[in-house]
Amino acid sequence: MKIPCWKETVNFAVSVTRKNLQRKAFVTSPFRCFSSKTHDNGPDPISVPQLSTAPKSPEGAEALYDDWSDYYDKSLKSWDYPAPTRVAQVLKTLYPEICEQVDAKVLDLGCGTGMSGEALAEIGAAGGCGYTGFDISQKSLDLANAKGMYDTIIKGNLERALPVESNSFSAVISVGVLSYVRSFELLFPEICRVMKPKGLFVFTHRTELWRDDVGGCFSQAEKLTLSQGWECVSIGEPEPYMPLNPDVNESSKTIRILAYRKN
Repeated sequence: MKIPCWKETVNFAVSVTRKNLQRKAFVTSPFRCFSSKTHDNGPDPISVPQLSTAPKSPEGAEALYDDWSDYYDKSLKSWDYPAPTRVAQVLKTLYPEICEQVDAKVLDLGCGTGMSGEALAEIGAAGGCGYTGFDISQKSLDLANAKGMYDTIIKGNLERALPVESNSFSAVISVGVLSYVRSFELLFPEICRVMKPKGLFVFTHRTELWRDDVGGCFSQAEKLTLSQGWECVSIGEPEPYMPLNPDVNESSKTIRILAYRKN
């Protein structure tokens, strides 16, 4: 019998509740980026006000990250952004073999400028290179490609079918991306499709979006669990997302790190 999604694994406690779907309106603004001194050590946190105002849609993400790409790494580092490293750590904990399989393939969905690829290389996943990067922002992809961890770069939209063959990847990760997905009805089955049997999907999602099942994120994951497409391995406790972002609306947000294994 399948164990429900709320089991506890490797000390990642589970707490999943469901509430009514709530949506917010977003407005666009011109790109701006400036420093705001809020602490005494490390780089000054950089303010990116359009992060809060950009539409939560593929089109909004493309415009935001194309404009932001040249400053993206510097901005995230100034915010003490832990998510790429944390996802890599969870992947290594739940799937230690990934660091021994030099021929393994890892798909990085929403790879951006390649910070998550760098975190994968740091733990030695799949030999430290050879990842496939997928993103909607061409300018971000160009920067990721220049870092040298990706052997394949794909520009695409997560609300459409993934242009990769079935049973191709030992692991799929997605870091700080899924809040831009408006419906998970296609995406989660597509991720399951492209993973090899026993492949692992590790991703972050904002705590309140998962809790409120926004876009069907929770219900679609459960649907795949009940149909035995994959099983829930871990849902972590809420943890800081962008702790030093000078915008309190952003620094107060938390994420969960979740993992599902294909049957």
